[in-house]
Amino acid sequence: MVPLYVKVKNEVGLFELNDGRFQPTQKGALSRFMVGFKYILVENDIAQYLQSLDIERVTFKLKQ
Repeated sequence: MVPLYVKVKNEVGLFELNDGRFQPTQKGALSRFMVGFKYILVENDIAQYLQSLDIERVTFKLKQ
């Protein structure tokens, strides 16, 4: 499989809480693709597409 490159510029940072939820660290709009330390959060439609590509060493976990 060809390596993928995704460039993301988030306006808002996120902090992961002990219970697994994420809290914004600044005011501003959340993007559909959020990247930070030990996490990548994407909206469901993007996640479903990426999952359909069956990318090696990439796993998906639904956060509620």
